[in-house]
Amino acid sequence: MTVNETRISIAERRRRVCIIGAGAGGLISCKELIDQGLEVVVYEAAECVGGTWVLRDQDGGTSTSYSSTGYGNRGLDVNQHSSMYDALHTNLPKDLMNIPGFTMGDDHTERYPHRTVVRDYLQDYCDVCGLAAHIQFNTTVTRAEYMGSSVACKDAEIHKLYYCDRQWSVHLLTNVDGVIEERVERFDAIVSANGHYSQPRLPTGSLGQQLKSHYTGSVIHSHRYRRPNGYEGKDIAFQPTTTQCSLHHNGD
Repeated sequence: MTVNETRISIAERRRRVCIIGAGAGGLISCKELIDQGLEVVVYEAAECVGGTWVLRDQDGGTSTSYSSTGYGNRGLDVNQHSSMYDALHTNLPKDLMNIPGFTMGDDHTERYPHRTVVRDYLQDYCDVCGLAAHIQFNTTVTRAEYMGSSVACKDAEIHKLYYCDRQWSVHLLTNVDGVIEERVERFDAIVSANGHYSQPRLPTGSLGQQLKSHYTGSVIHSHRYRRPNGYEGKDIAFQPTTTQCSLHHNGD
């Protein structure tokens, strides 16, 4: 059977959308696109939903089952983690953080809730809306390429080739218990919801050189701060962030 004989028209199939990240933005996008009748796949590098609201230890691991196995010489860090720290409360009132039609907490919930309230809220939203079936966890998008239209594709369900206009080629790495699977999927569109808080920036240039040459103490980025343990009685200097509120009772 030739490609022409198995041609599938654009009108005969649903549009396929890739969402990168299962934090708040990714989950909301997933729900809205499903409601519009689109085929949606969410790729999440971690083992759970929540994005930046998931607390992980400084080495990137979690207290549960998150794999600590890296990608070897591929240069990818499976231990990437958010900037969440243990004592964090939101800087916005919960009413402003509500997803329309889905209330956060109840009348007894703090107006500026603890991080765990937001994390649980996102998990509840995922469960109630049935989004987990559309999410592939422990999967990193390493590259997305625009391929143009009229590309020969293979339909996994009917095992036939057809011409389609799915314009994006998405390269993926899945890491489950150290077993790496590498593959490519095609989509009509991509929603980038991978957040902005997983790549810390440390001083470079002359300031970076001075720190390396003259300072003998420890230097960490606030991205790696989790809790005040170990800072008691120490002299601490930092660029002002909300971390200061957590540390000032323990250091000098």
